[in-house]
Amino acid sequence: MNRAMTWWYTKDQPIFENNDEGEDTNIDVARLPAGSDTPPSLRISHKTFETMEKANWEFLRLSLPVICQDEFI
Repeated sequence: MNRAMTWWYTKDQPIFENNDEGEDTNIDVARLPAGSDTPPSLRISHKTFETMEKANWEFLRLSLPVICQDEFI
């Protein structure tokens, strides 16, 4: 089974959303490649407007890559 990875979730509403669906999202996710002494990582940023406050984030460690089985129990 192969599908787009879920990048983030909201703490108030525990649902997962795919970031790459639609172009009107305020979240920007970039993959940073591995260095000689660092593992690959994701950089998550929020595009804000002048009237918006900065977003509060909760960062979680992701194990990459994510592989799902064909069947879920």
